[in-house]
Amino acid sequence: MDPEGYEEGLKALLGRGFHVHVILVLSREELEPNVYGDLKVVDSESGTVQEVTFGKYRLKAYQKTVNAFLEQFKNFCRKRAIGFNLAPSDTDLDQLLLSDLRKAMLWK
Repeated sequence: MDPEGYEEGLKALLGRGFHVHVILVLSREELEPNVYGDLKVVDSESGTVQEVTFGKYRLKAYQKTVNAFLEQFKNFCRKRAIGFNLAPSDTDLDQLLLSDLRKAMLWK
């Protein structure tokens, strides 16, 4: 992920005539965190470390933010006829390739 966002990169691919399909891979911990207390969170793309305190209310706010991001990403893709799959990092590869991507007609 580009720190500036995904929009411009995807628009550039579309502008060059590519058929684009996004497979967004997020860990279960990113999608459904279940830890509380004082944490050091590391951004896997940039290596930036941030210390946070996670409690019940911050966890709810985090989940709302993640859900809003996913919905915004899906809507961006849908409006531009870009395929979109969310693949948690523990997704079975056979399921992804043989079912999900076949349904999207990306894999034969």
